[in-house]
Amino acid sequence: MTLRLTALSNFLLFRQSLADRNVEIFKYSEQLSSQKRINRPSDDPVGAKAVLFARETQNKITEYQRNLDLAKAYLLNSESTLDQAKEMMARAKELAIQARSDNMSAEQRQQVAKEVNQLLLQLRDLGNTQVNGEYIFSGYSTTTAPFTLDPTVDDTATPNVVPVATYNGATSFKAMQISDSSQLTFQVSGERAFMGSQGGVAVAGMVNCFDVLSGFENALNANDSSDTTGIGYYIDEIETGFRQMVNEIASIGAKTNRVETAQAHFVSQKDTLTEFISLTEDVDVSEVAFNYQRASLALQATIQSAGSVLNLPSLLDFVGK
Repeated sequence: MTLRLTALSNFLLFRQSLADRNVEIFKYSEQLSSQKRINRPSDDPVGAKAVLFARETQNKITEYQRNLDLAKAYLLNSESTLDQAKEMMARAKELAIQARSDNMSAEQRQQVAKEVNQLLLQLRDLGNTQVNGEYIFSGYSTTTAPFTLDPTVDDTATPNVVPVATYNGATSFKAMQISDSSQLTFQVSGERAFMGSQGGVAVAGMVNCFDVLSGFENALNANDSSDTTGIGYYIDEIETGFRQMVNEIASIGAKTNRVETAQAHFVSQKDTLTEFISLTEDVDVSEVAFNYQRASLALQATIQSAGSVLNLPSLLDFVGK
């Protein structure tokens, strides 16, 4: 009876040992295949939770990066457009200084007026700039052209009316989430930049660039060079419009710097998280290969020991019979 119990105990012991060796070999085999130390949460609950959180953070960063890329595209296009508008105002000032001269005849001033008329139309076109099918200076109303000019602009024989331009866009602007705690309003107010107003209310120290060019054109056609209502008066108004564009460009530049700083931060943070994930879940392939070989040898030794202790027949025992 004692012998039977001893044999049974040995059998159960070797069976458990074989099972343990097989589990160990499967674990190392799986790690070699996936090159991951954590293939399921039970492999390392704490590590698996940390890796999951790191990956969720990476996904959020990817979303913020997409938002930042879109915001930067808007800002750069807005900056480029306003830079062109600034150059138009600079050209208008040059023309105003030339046309103010007493040596310029009425006919010559009318020729200058034609160029100013084209500047006015070009300024409207810049204000109606689109990016990916959206008007960038129209606030939330991105499908609506923000600026329209009075028909008198196209009729050079008729003085332009004042106000000559109408703003058709929205007074609210799109913002994007760029971190867990902050948003960025990336649209530029076209009404403010081009018309010197916000919500229909004039902003102190700013001018309506459309009205300035329109009034300048009227003064040229009227051959009025005075400093009160004529060409001389519009020199300072045009300069104010020029400075207005410069200030708006500077404001855009500050936002662009904020975007670029956030982009650089997220790239660094993402790299850090990638390194953390790798350190947490990746395996040392050479070490795992060694452990796999060691486990295989241990399994073979267990099988040999079981055969010897339990006197289990081997396949060789049946060869030649």
